[in-house]
Amino acid sequence: MSQLATSKSCPACGRKVPEDARFCPYCGYKLCLEDEEFVVIEDVKELESIVKELQNYLPAEWSCKVDKKRKRLKFEISLTGSFLAFSIPQRVRGFLSLEMLARLEEALKVFEHEVGVKLVKDEITPSWTIVGFPPTLYYKVYRISKRSKEN
Repeated sequence: MSQLATSKSCPACGRKVPEDARFCPYCGYKLCLEDEEFVVIEDVKELESIVKELQNYLPAEWSCKVDKKRKRLKFEISLTGSFLAFSIPQRVRGFLSLEMLARLEEALKVFEHEVGVKLVKDEITPSWTIVGFPPTLYYKVYRISKRSKEN
């Protein structure tokens, strides 16, 4: 049997893992139970509903909207974050950027746990404004779904 036939993808990092793995050997993510699967959400209205709920969790320096073409969530620096970044010397903007990214990741973990979805980073694009700004981040959204058992 080939390696591809006995593997599945980790929803957190996207790498191939053994079909019977309980944890991803690359990132440590706890894989779903046998009767659960992750289903990507690509319905724009459903994604917009998620964004609306997500606003309660986001740090003030971040904004989120649906990229309708990619069917992903798009996280960018907000007006508040831009003002904050411009108000400090350029030499420390990189540290601020790392702090802002860490705050976003922490907020997304809480959101995932409380809402029951999984957000997986899909693409990172550099900020076009100035050096030291956080990048634009795109996330796929997954819903945990029960597998139908066919006998």
